[in-house]
Amino acid sequence: MCSSDLTSKKSPGQGGSKAEASALWENALRSALASGAAGLSEKAKSLLRDLKSSKPKVDWKKELKKFMDHALSGWEDVLPNRRFIGGGDVLYGLQQAGKDTLKTLVLPVDTSGSISNDQIGAFLGEVFSLTTKFDIDIVYIVYCSDSIDSIDVVPKGKKPDLSMIRSTGGNREGFFPPFRFIQDPKKYQGKANATLPKSINPSAVIYFTDTFAEYPTKNDFGIAKYANRVFWFICLSKDQNFNKPPFGKYIHVPIDSKGNFT
Repeated sequence: MCSSDLTSKKSPGQGGSKAEASALWENALRSALASGAAGLSEKAKSLLRDLKSSKPKVDWKKELKKFMDHALSGWEDVLPNRRFIGGGDVLYGLQQAGKDTLKTLVLPVDTSGSISNDQIGAFLGEVFSLTTKFDIDIVYIVYCSDSIDSIDVVPKGKKPDLSMIRSTGGNREGFFPPFRFIQDPKKYQGKANATLPKSINPSAVIYFTDTFAEYPTKNDFGIAKYANRVFWFICLSKDQNFNKPPFGKYIHVPIDSKGNFT
């Protein structure tokens, strides 16, 4: 089950997002199995279990593409043309966000928990299949456990170097370090495989994590400037609870007992 909001006051049939529909479907079936199972025949119980196993799911690859499309194809205000200011006409306009700047994707990867290298590889493979479609100029993969372990700087047309995956196993600083990196990249030059810029204006941030750490707020590290372009890719088994991020969008991508995305 994936979600942008796991709580809903809607009842089945009232509409809402696909994520809400999926959550309502699962809750209704769980309730039916729990409260009515004693009075049901084995055949009826089996039918309910089959329904539960085939509940609607949100396609995580589609949701990831939708987020990138929204983040990279948005519109923003532009300053008025100076030619018109002298005449008293102040005309603001719109342009595509990032039109005159590098399209920059930041990928923090939480390596502190139970997320495997295979899961990281599958996630990065899907993201990089989208970087060509959206013409991304540069990607910063930030591997982070207790602090930032390594930074893979990947220019357009190149592939990530998975041998750079590092981990100390803990998460003492929570989800703070990657956002510190965005604010002051030069501070982490020793962790990177290429020269880092003085500043980063991310077109999008996609954080791959199990959420078991402390979050910053959008008032920290200048996050407010791009908070609506942050996407939390939450990787956990379907029965585990996760900590809801305080800003940005998120999706819960369940994994099975072997660590495969479901």
